[in-house]
Amino acid sequence: MKFPDHPFWDFSLALYARPNVAEACLRLQDKLGVDVNLILFACWAAANHRQPTSDGWRRLVAETSAWRVEVVEPLRRVRRFLTSTRSTPWSDGLRERVAALELDAEHVEQLTIVALAEPGGETAHAPLDAMLGYIAVLDVVPSDADRSDLSTIASQAARM
Repeated sequence: MKFPDHPFWDFSLALYARPNVAEACLRLQDKLGVDVNLILFACWAAANHRQPTSDGWRRLVAETSAWRVEVVEPLRRVRRFLTSTRSTPWSDGLRERVAALELDAEHVEQLTIVALAEPGGETAHAPLDAMLGYIAVLDVVPSDADRSDLSTIASQAARM
């Protein structure tokens, strides 16, 4: 599938590939229910010295949650199931196609996030502050382990 170029997508791919970032993102996703795309967006917004206001974060969460729940998460469940079952030549090809669809669904969500994000927002220079701004609207309290994962992501984002 051909998507328009966008620096947020490029930033996300680069950050997610950095040491320990993918694992930290997935732990936060599985443990706190965060949307990894919004975590990555928080880091990208901070790199651009802006972040959504609390109302902006609420709007992004509300506007992207149906897509995440109805499209991304079912594809993720199928991919994880296929990854955890006995591999066959037929299931391997299917898993690869489902993984590609999941990545496309994530890309669609990122383009949606960028289209919905308010142009102004609050000044944010630190990725950790921006991620905590997002997490604050979820009404979850990060544990020390969660904060360590957030710090890992933030430190890698700051190096980009």
